[in-house]
Amino acid sequence: TSKTQIFDGNSARDLVALAEQCRDINGVLVHVMGVVWTRMHEGRSSQWRSPMFALHVLRSLLLHGPFSAITEGTDGIDNVRNLMNYSPDKIFEGVNEVRALAACVHDLLIDRARLFTQRRYCADRKRLSKILKPPRWADYLVRRLPISISFQRMHDLVAPKGSCKYSENSKIKPKANPILNR
Repeated sequence: TSKTQIFDGNSARDLVALAEQCRDINGVLVHVMGVVWTRMHEGRSSQWRSPMFALHVLRSLLLHGPFSAITEGTDGIDNVRNLMNYSPDKIFEGVNEVRALAACVHDLLIDRARLFTQRRYCADRKRLSKILKPPRWADYLVRRLPISISFQRMHDLVAPKGSCKYSENSKIKPKANPILNR
């Protein structure tokens, strides 16, 4: 977003999507990191959110992005170190938040063992959230139903003969299903 436009989306989902896009080889990471470094240099008191959001994006890329994000972050560690002593013209409540976030990102860049431990934890949590997701009926149908089935035969697969009662007066009679009678 621009400096004047307020972001009204889901920031967590969009940061994950940004990290996934940076995994591509097409150079997205270089452009994202260029924006991050540019936003970190905006140090006026009226724009204290720009360095803070840049630090959030950098932290997200370090934990969820490609390994090359660690190299890019290490190249700009001086910018992060400068934000640890962030002091704009006026003192306000955002200064401590920017300093604390800069210290957190700096510690991740310095202590590689801690960084890789947190990366493994995030990757494992992401993997478990996919595995432990409760199965949905629609997913079962997609996996189990044959692809080349006509719509008229769909009822026979979903509710085969004997699973529901048909009335004697009904015009719809169950048909024998060769797929289920194997």
